Amino acid sequence: MNRPPVSGPARPTRLALVLLAATQFLLVLDSAIVNVALPSMQADLGFSPQGITWVVNAYALLFGGLLLFGGRLADVAGARRVFVAGVAVFAAASVAGALAQAPEALVAARAVQGVGAALTAPAAMALVMAIFAPGPGRNRALGTMGAAAGLGGASGSILGGLLTEAWGWPAILWINVPMGILIVAGALRRLPAAAARAGRLSLDLGGAATATGAVLALVYGLIGVSESGWLSARALLPLAAAAALLGLFATIERRAADPLLPPSLFRVRGLRGANLTVLLSAMAMMPMWFLLTVYLQAVRGYGPVGAGLAVIPTVAMLVVFNGLSHRIIAKFGVRMPLAAGLLVAAAGLAWTSDLAPQSSFVADLLLPQLVTGIGFGLAFVAGTVSATSNVPLERSGVAAGFYNTSQQVGGAIGLAVLAAVAAGTGVVDTGALTSDLGQAFRVAAGFAAAAAVAAWLLLPRAIRPAGSPRAAALDAASAGEPA
Repeated sequence: MNRPPVSGPARPTRLALVLLAATQFLLVLDSAIVNVALPSMQADLGFSPQGITWVVNAYALLFGGLLLFGGRLADVAGARRVFVAGVAVFAAASVAGALAQAPEALVAARAVQGVGAALTAPAAMALVMAIFAPGPGRNRALGTMGAAAGLGGASGSILGGLLTEAWGWPAILWINVPMGILIVAGALRRLPAAAARAGRLSLDLGGAATATGAVLALVYGLIGVSESGWLSARALLPLAAAAALLGLFATIERRAADPLLPPSLFRVRGLRGANLTVLLSAMAMMPMWFLLTVYLQAVRGYGPVGAGLAVIPTVAMLVVFNGLSHRIIAKFGVRMPLAAGLLVAAAGLAWTSDLAPQSSFVADLLLPQLVTGIGFGLAFVAGTVSATSNVPLERSGVAAGFYNTSQQVGGAIGLAVLAAVAAGTGVVDTGALTSDLGQAFRVAAGFAAAAAVAAWLLLPRAIRPAGSPRAAALDAASAGEPA
């Protein structure tokens, strides 16, 4: 059985989980909080209408593109070291952004924030895998991480609106600085350093460069889809470059002595199916918040803070069922709650699609969104467990990077598709916009249902917590693993 590779005085503690969950909250919060402040940034710094989108895009591009490299770096240099460096870079870039006096300076700072986030996210997941042994303890930790992500997303509009109104847009970046300092200080005291390794891993710079380039080109192309349409050169050229780089990556990996994504990683039971499921579910879940925001603000006339408050019940269901999921996984394994949760989420999204400009908030929006929150809450932890179970700890960073990349790429694809569907005929009339949004929710329901089918067909039934009797028997039968 794999044991956590910890050394030094740090011990697995509740405070360690608090630090990691706070980091997850911070990264997701920063993705959401900026949207509310964009008009103020545009007015203050003189952004063009097209240029202001790059305050968001620069972060998304570097974050999504560098996750695999960040995970590999965590395996090579140590997860805590990369985690601390990533949070420090993120906080320093936040200072630079808050002090920016020109559009270019703010976009550059947001890009560096994305680099810091790409180092931090997979290292944080690798630390969870190192601190908490497979089983109920790790599953509870993953549930806490999922709850923190949900709270970060829901808090973005509310905090962004309040901070911008009170102190101006720089406040949404300044808030990252004290949080970053506290996380770094706590990490150095409470998170485990990596134990000495028997052998050295290489960074596989060729594989890292082509994988990073492929994901960067893919995300850039999908941003182009949302800006210019699927058939524009702005979208097609980067997407073609992504396909070419992906082919080159596969060639390099076959020849590398120590590849970025080693074949042994893909022999881990259920890993490929788990990441496909995560990608498909992200295509539904991550754009869902965009669709809800458009409906609440453009159709119902809510302000940013009001729209943020309106989705809190959905987030509450996510948080509650994230917290309960470890008990369900202990009893049923991961495949059943993952597939069932995604089917429940699909039903909730399909119910939400029956919207009208004057729909009842409770009957037509709140109730279906509570169902959707329950479904995704059940599925999130099960998906994370399935994508990280049985991964060797020396590969935990790159496995976490692969998982996070599946999430980010899935979200980017889903957003491009659903934003195009929601745009519909381009008619500004609220009735037509509501109809187009309803169609987008139906497509999102289809993505969630496809993810449920993938989970049921591609995941083995035997992925269970290490503490269960069945997993113990499997561990006893496995050959060659240190006790």
